[in-house]
Amino acid sequence: GVMDHETFLSTPICFYYTPLDIQGLMELLIQHPDVYLVTDSKDTDEQSVRAQLRGLAQAVEATGRPELWNRIIVQIYHQEMYTWVKEETPVTNFIFTLYQIENPDYHQIGAFCQERGIQVVTMAAERLTKERSDILHSYGCKVYLHTVNRLRQMLESNWGADGFYSDCVTPSQLEGVLAGTNQMYLS
Repeated sequence: GVMDHETFLSTPICFYYTPLDIQGLMELLIQHPDVYLVTDSKDTDEQSVRAQLRGLAQAVEATGRPELWNRIIVQIYHQEMYTWVKEETPVTNFIFTLYQIENPDYHQIGAFCQERGIQVVTMAAERLTKERSDILHSYGCKVYLHTVNRLRQMLESNWGADGFYSDCVTPSQLEGVLAGTNQMYLS
């Protein structure tokens, strides 16, 4: 079921991580200027997406720090969502994620991203092929893979990936494995 707000905030995630509500996220962004927030709402219907974006906009506005928008990256799940985000917020940083699109047309997605200045496309690691990576790169997109929790899998797919989502592998761990090589650009 859905927890009430107080229970959510007082229940560590995976018995370790401190949950944050939207005000906590804003405080985190203010206190740590090197932190970026990437949204991952899972919702794709217009009403839910717009409501979430309005809540985010209200939270940023309440801080009195509009520059926080420079560190908020909205992940979109389909092309229509881009318009909704632009109409509700001043967001300029986007990620186009493909996991909810069954049979993506990589040329169409690449062109869409290029026209709108979306620099990153993310997909499940299992979807990556050299052809798909080459197509997206030809449109100026960086390709990120999710979720990759093994260094070996990162190394095996590094010919087409510019970066990875991971629950546990840190950049320093990956850099340690790649030390002295030119195998990958790690973002």
